[in-house]
Amino acid sequence: MNALWLTEAGECASVAWGSDFYKEYRAHKTLDFPFTLHQMRHACATHLLQAGASIREIQQLLGHRELASTEIYTHLTPTRLR
Repeated sequence: MNALWLTEAGECASVAWGSDFYKEYRAHKTLDFPFTLHQMRHACATHLLQAGASIREIQQLLGHRELASTEIYTHLTPTRLR
């Protein structure tokens, strides 16, 4: 099974599940600033890169066909590219 997010039942999370999770999370106002699901996806990719994941692994995880689409996540960590 290839999934970044799993449901409580251990199944691959769907887009609808992610949307519901996001709405519930925002309803609890756990964070004191607004954010979107895309920002959450970007943050996860950035943290994975900073933790040592390769850009190719992140590309596969995000489902990007072109590496250039994934490279936008590397602009926060230029030293990682060296």
